[in-house]
Amino acid sequence: MDNSAIMFVIRKHVSATSGCGFGMEEKKMKVEIYSREAIKELMKGEFPKNAAVISFCSPRKTRRAEEVRVYFGSVCDRVFNILIPDIDIEILGDYGYTYETYLAEADELAKFIYEVRAEGRDIICQCDFGQSRSAAC
Repeated sequence: MDNSAIMFVIRKHVSATSGCGFGMEEKKMKVEIYSREAIKELMKGEFPKNAAVISFCSPRKTRRAEEVRVYFGSVCDRVFNILIPDIDIEILGDYGYTYETYLAEADELAKFIYEVRAEGRDIICQCDFGQSRSAAC
C-alpha cells in the first residue's frame, strides 16, 4: 500500500497544530512498528514500560470492533485505536473517502502523539501486517 494518504493527512494536521512549543525538551521519540502477530508475541514477554500504542485495524462489517482490535489493557495504559481501511491512495474515492475524511481522527491522533511525547514516552505502532498503516505513523 502507498502510505502517502495517511502521511499527507497526518503531516497536514501535525503541522497545523504544531508550533512545536508545549514546553518540551528535545528528546528523540523512539517509534517501533509491529504487525498483529509480532505485537502479540511482544505482549507475551516484557512489554516496554515507557511506551504508548497507536493501533490501526481494519473495520470489518462482519465483526465487532472488540474482535478486530488488539487488546492492550493489561500491558499498556496509553493506547490510541484507529479503525481505518487499508487502501491505496489512488482508490480513496472508490471507498467514499477524500484526503480530509480518510483519517478523521488526525487531530486527535496528533494530540495523542504530542501528549505522550510530553510524557517522555516512546510509541509502538501496530497494524495487521506492520507495513502500511503503522509504517505511516
